[in-house]
Amino acid sequence: MKKDRGFTYIEIIISVVLVLGISYLSVFYYEKLREKQDIQRAKTLILNIFSEYTSEAFDTENDFDIKIEHSQKRVKVLDMGRVKKEEQLPEKLKYSSVFDNEMVEKLDVKVTKHGNITPSFSLYIFGYDDIVKYRISFYGFDKIRFLKINVYRNLSDKKWKYKNLMLYHKKFNPNSIHWRTE
Repeated sequence: MKKDRGFTYIEIIISVVLVLGISYLSVFYYEKLREKQDIQRAKTLILNIFSEYTSEAFDTENDFDIKIEHSQKRVKVLDMGRVKKEEQLPEKLKYSSVFDNEMVEKLDVKVTKHGNITPSFSLYIFGYDDIVKYRISFYGFDKIRFLKINVYRNLSDKKWKYKNLMLYHKKFNPNSIHWRTE
């Protein structure tokens, strides 16, 4: 009577393949989860800064300057030339703004004492894959003196990449099945 004292070569290979497969899936899932968290954090941070300082400008009748530096991934709020607040955006994402039909890497926004902004612009947040995940459009209206923010989430349009942003910015349709207004 012979006793089996170990695993066969095939059993070891199958075990190793299973462990590697599960490891790969968990790393992929973790990376996607981290990207979603970074995107949500960036969107929330940008919206909160504009909401907070347009409200404060209206309440205190004070002007603010908001400087968006895309390559440094930084947003600064200045009060009379002094930095009042500085926020760092998530590092692995890309950002760009479109102003006056041009892609700009740095944008200076004036928040007026009426709680309005000038100029109106769109800010794009790109995922790790360089595909646009969010378009946040800021509109200032002089006559009625309020800030309007439209947030659009990309559901499935994989063509909107960093390198061809301007082509798609001009063709943007918020009613497209690929985009959802939030």
